[in-house]
Amino acid sequence: SGHIVAPKTDMAEFDKFVLGFLPEGKFGEAALQTRLHGKVLPLDPPRKMSSFSRASAQRRKRQAKDTKFCGRKAVKENSFEKLPKDACKFSLMQPLAAQWLSYAKSKTRSSNSKLLRDLCDVNFTGCLITVVKSKCASQIGMSGIVLTDRKNSFQIITPSDELKVILKKACCVSFTVGEKQIIRRF
Repeated sequence: SGHIVAPKTDMAEFDKFVLGFLPEGKFGEAALQTRLHGKVLPLDPPRKMSSFSRASAQRRKRQAKDTKFCGRKAVKENSFEKLPKDACKFSLMQPLAAQWLSYAKSKTRSSNSKLLRDLCDVNFTGCLITVVKSKCASQIGMSGIVLTDRKNSFQIITPSDELKVILKKACCVSFTVGEKQIIRRF
């Protein structure tokens, strides 16, 4: 298999053989005693991967990469982000808002000081929000139920059944949890 293992009786002869290949100085006899003594030394170069196994490894890597994420182009082509027109009615989303209220109440603790900290991790899908402050003046006073809560924006449906996109970075919104009205800047 390409390994040389010295028999116990010929250790001195084997040490001479190995020392003949080691350079003089700091890698000499001390290296033999500390690093190499009693170890198996492979003398053959490591086997190369066959072209078939290399190709199958690349294929597995590519498949793993392809299944992790759905690209922006695929999202647009498959209409993942489009909501059906008949489902975009404010009256149909009001039960979602009621469910969100019970969800938010369950996520918050009884203490008032910890209320805001608990609401940092809450998903706002279904929340009835009102824009209090915004860089875009036309959005101030706009209210609606959040349909999608993304990293940088909300998509809401207004009481007049219009879909609007509100950028989180540019606004402050208010919403109620129980009897408390909360104003939050994102």
